[in-house]
Amino acid sequence: MMSDFGECLERAGEKKALVASRNLIRELGLSGLSTERQMALLQQQVAIAKSQNQRQWLKTVAVEACDLQFQSDQWVDEHIFKIPHKQKPVSEMPAGPSKDIRLEQDPSLEQVLVNFAEASLEPENASVEMVEAEEEALLAEPTEEVQEPLPPSPRRSPRRKPVSQAKSPQKATTRNAPKEKTEHKVLKEPMTRHSSLRDSSRRSSGSGYRSSGDYSRSREQPTKRQRTPDKNRRSPEGQKPTGRQRSYQPRSRPIDSGTRSLRRVSPARQPAKKQRVGNICCVAGCGAVPSRAHAFEAHVPGIFNEEQILTEKVTTQRLTALNLQAMQLSRTPDLQSLVNFINLAGQIRADEIQINNRSRASVLALCDALEVPCPEVLSLSPISTPGLLLHWRAQIVICSLLNQSKMEDMMKAFPAVECLEVPMAWDSHFHADRTAERAKMGIDDLQALVDSAPCIPSLKVKVTGGVAVFCDVNSYPTQLDVDRLRQQGVVVAVGIHPKHAAKLTEKDWSAFEAALALSGVSALGEVGLDYTSQPSTWGIQHSVLHRALEYLRPDHVLVLHNRPDKRNAGDDMLQLLFQLKGCIPTEQRIHLHCFSGSQYAVDQWSRHFPNTHFGYTTSFLTYGESAIQALRNMDESRFLLETDSPYFGNIKASHTTPGHLGSIANAVSKIRHAPWQDVLKTANTNGRRLYAVS
Repeated sequence: MMSDFGECLERAGEKKALVASRNLIRELGLSGLSTERQMALLQQQVAIAKSQNQRQWLKTVAVEACDLQFQSDQWVDEHIFKIPHKQKPVSEMPAGPSKDIRLEQDPSLEQVLVNFAEASLEPENASVEMVEAEEEALLAEPTEEVQEPLPPSPRRSPRRKPVSQAKSPQKATTRNAPKEKTEHKVLKEPMTRHSSLRDSSRRSSGSGYRSSGDYSRSREQPTKRQRTPDKNRRSPEGQKPTGRQRSYQPRSRPIDSGTRSLRRVSPARQPAKKQRVGNICCVAGCGAVPSRAHAFEAHVPGIFNEEQILTEKVTTQRLTALNLQAMQLSRTPDLQSLVNFINLAGQIRADEIQINNRSRASVLALCDALEVPCPEVLSLSPISTPGLLLHWRAQIVICSLLNQSKMEDMMKAFPAVECLEVPMAWDSHFHADRTAERAKMGIDDLQALVDSAPCIPSLKVKVTGGVAVFCDVNSYPTQLDVDRLRQQGVVVAVGIHPKHAAKLTEKDWSAFEAALALSGVSALGEVGLDYTSQPSTWGIQHSVLHRALEYLRPDHVLVLHNRPDKRNAGDDMLQLLFQLKGCIPTEQRIHLHCFSGSQYAVDQWSRHFPNTHFGYTTSFLTYGESAIQALRNMDESRFLLETDSPYFGNIKASHTTPGHLGSIANAVSKIRHAPWQDVLKTANTNGRRLYAVS
């Protein structure tokens, strides 16, 4: 009978989907399947990953397979992903045939034993003449330090120094004390010595650095630069050498013989990068980006949605669901055991945790039902109280530990039992005429416009009004349209879009003046500058703006369009400011639509025009860190939220509507580190105050 994890792998393979790479090998080994079946399922997932070019997934699985010794390192390199492996300690190196540097070939085991037998016949104190690379290869096997003094020799090893020449026997003994054995990287290519360097000798630095030029690779691959041997380094026979004497100690770092200058060589294997937890959903076969909206749509039972009205019935249902989950995972209804189980999984990232006021109230109610104290500081990484098990991040980890059928049963058995509280929304800038054209309907029904395109269910809002902007001459509203929109809580603004500046006629100016004079029109805009249009129209845009400002009244809100060229965003944001200085009163109420300026621009606008408010859509994300930092630091009473519908959509729909203001609030909340409902409420208050809506 196939285990639950095996069934998950089967279903993922049928759908050509990848399961989470984290702990894949461990779960596969604990699944109870036969070895042949484990290998078949693993190779199926590897084939899918290779077809999708998921190199990080393959690397993670390969590292885990090597760490758990699932298969040999060679098998992992050939069938999963080739990774650098840790070099085994000297004591654990295999005793089989290895490269014999003395033969410069790969001999049989018998020949290697003969070579070592012949080498053992040499006297212990005999001086060894070899190139540095040869010595490195032989030192891969443990050797003993020479403690007896050596007779003077006209030629000595580049590393080994005569103990008899030391300043004092006591100090020499201390230096020659055996140290901890270290690993060495055996060079794979045969090394030779240039004949011109036969009589030269060098002194080893012994610190992991390498001087270039004395030795090089074989003649087929000569080095680019060879240094002339320094004969002054060699002491005459019988003369006491100067300088500090050093006995040989094994190098603690591998040597790169191909370097041309002194440099420290990197280790054979760099530490593997730690995989970021939370990049993909931890539920097997899902692969989506984890978010609260995704969790409640795909995996988590609706009873844990904190947007429900908190009642005793909701708390009781949540406690029942948690007890059932604990029984399924830990075979006991003890929720503390479930907490320990999730903490061991290590799937929750501490740097992305947000616990809003609603979640805190739900946690407190659950702790009261369990009769356990609720800590003042709530932590999800690790979970600090069983009450936090209802958080969607903890729930998605629990769902990843259940099989698919049990997860679906939980979602059906525990839906939301109370109506979800839908937050109110007030869209401070949307194009009613253009949205109605996309939706193929009239402009005077706000709710119909909102319902014309779907939104994310978890970010659904109830639109109670906003600012309908008409800046196209051919679609200016009538008096009847204005009256109907005002009855639905909508403010009407009339303006001229800067991209239409080059085509304006006197007839268009007459239509603009007539629309602006309609009863109930309380804002002039949008007007301004747009540097994304042809540079030949920029001068015309300035002239049109000056003429439009002649119609501005003190009771109007001035809605400004200021879209800079991304290559010169900072200067363009301030050009409009300097053009308005002296043209309009400093106390004029201003709405900077679709703002994307820096903190410096915010400060300048606020200093010269204190009643300036800054409207944000998701476009600020495209203007870099300076715009994001300005939004993060902005005064709470100055920012507005706007959809600018039918534009700036981030969902699969033909257009956006004011109903997508929840998505804008969610994007801004991640920058300001506050719940999106609170961000939405603050922006609603600011917009109503600016446009004098009760």
